[in-house]
Order: sequence, then C-alpha cells, then structure tokens
Amino acid sequence: MRLCGVILALGLLLCAGCGGGSTTGSGSGSNSSESTATNASLQKPAYPVPAAAPQKKPLKRLVVRDLEVGDGPVARGGDTAVVRYVGVYLENGKIYSPHWNYSFDFELDGETVGPGWQKGIEGMRVGGRRELLIPSDQLFGDGDLAYVVELQRVKPGPRTYEQSGPFSALDVRGDGKDPRFDPPDRPAPKKLLHRELERGAGPPAERGDEVAILYAGAMYESGEVRYGGKAGPFRLGSGGLGGAFERGIEGMRLGARRELILPSRFVGDSGAVDYVIELTRFEPESTPPPGS
Repeated sequence: MRLCGVILALGLLLCAGCGGGSTTGSGSGSNSSESTATNASLQKPAYPVPAAAPQKKPLKRLVVRDLEVGDGPVARGGDTAVVRYVGVYLENGKIYSPHWNYSFDFELDGETVGPGWQKGIEGMRVGGRRELLIPSDQLFGDGDLAYVVELQRVKPGPRTYEQSGPFSALDVRGDGKDPRFDPPDRPAPKKLLHRELERGAGPPAERGDEVAILYAGAMYESGEVRYGGKAGPFRLGSGGLGGAFERGIEGMRLGARRELILPSRFVGDSGAVDYVIELTRFEPESTPPPGS
C-alpha cells in the first residue's frame, strides 16, 4: 500500500513539471488575437476532473459511476489493469494526482492497491471511463478521494480458478450431505482468490452492510474439512471474522455462493483454507426512506 502511494505521488511530481510556462512581450493585431487564444487554451484542463468534488460530507462507502462504457475486454480478478487517471481531494477539489499522461498498471488481486480501486475498476471494459469516490479507509487513509479513471488495456491473468476450482462438492446448505473436498494438484495460492459459484440477486454487499452467511472450509492441501456453520448477522468491515475473509465476502449478492481461498499468511500460517460461502442475509448500512 505504501509503495502504491509513492507511485501515485511520483505521478503527481512528474505531471507537475508538464505544465506550460508564462509568455512575455506584447503585440497587436493578429498576434494579440493569437496570444489571447493561446492563453485561453492553456487555462483549459489538459485532463478530465471528477465532477463530484468538492464535497464536504465524509464518504461512508465507495461510489462508482460509469462516464463512458468501453467496448473492449472486461477487467476481472487476477488480470492486470492498465489505466490512466486524475485524482482530487473530495473535500476541496484540489488535484491529488494528475496521472493522465502516464499509464499505471496493477494487478486486480484484492491487495496491490486499496479495495476502493480494486472494486471500482473490476468489471470495467477497455476504453471505458469511471468516476470513483473512495472513502479514506479504502485507499491511503489521508482523506476521501475522487478519481476519473480510464481503462486502457487488460493483461489477462490466470483463469484456472474460474475454470475448475478445487471443490468437487461442498455442502453449505445443510441438506444432510457430508462436505467433500478433492485436494488440488497445484500449489496453494499466495494471494486471496475467489470465484462465483452462484451469482445471487440484488445489490452487492459492501463495507458497513449487515450480512449473515453459511460456510464450510477445508485445508487446501489435505482436503480435511475443518470449518463450517453459520455466522452473523455482522457488519462487513468490523473485522470479527478477519479482514481478508470479510473482503472475500464483499461484492456478494443475496443468495450468492462463492468459493474463497485464503492463503496461509491470512490464517496464522497454518495452511491455506478453501471456503464455500453462501450469503443468507443482506441489509444495507442505511436504507433510504420510501419515496426519497
């Protein structure tokens, strides 16, 4: 996370040196008109800026708005996204990082950049633009930020966990069947991974929302089923079930089932765990009154 902040700050310094200088001298006639036109063009921003800033009220959750929908490949978990962006402080609209003339690439792995960027860019199509309003605790912790992001390219990541996951059958619905798990023939992942088993319906769960789940989990390497039961209701982001586990639930919809693989380092170095999770309850953090 600290490295990402350095990269973004470097973009700010690089772009700060790209602005035009002042002009001197005087002229008349056509020269004067040309000078006025040139000055006017210099005053126009060389990049788009978020329309939402300034906004004094602190953000409670990530806000994503499509400005332009692209027609290229979709950025998915595991891919590397190549983007350009402009970031401003949401409170006052001051430029945070004008990184529009430089490309920045990062992996959609749930970790490399803060969750605000991970969730805000996943699902974009190449050529698309989005406005992201990111709460402070979902990025660098130094204030709410607003971005305009354009997805330039997608470098496809491994799809092994989307094509065939380790679980052959793992019952989390309690219909009397014993969970079964076939250990995979590949090493445990070093990054948090998930894949959708069933999509569910309704809005996606985010930090601050109240959820409840059914779950079952097995040791990745041995196939031994050690965990299972019910959890909740609880607030996503509270940390009661562990930060990585709760991040793996974010984005699920009511009735959805998801496979979530937690690397060993997230579970006390006791070995990677492979979970199947079903979202059984979802209540938004704040439900607007009827007719609002």
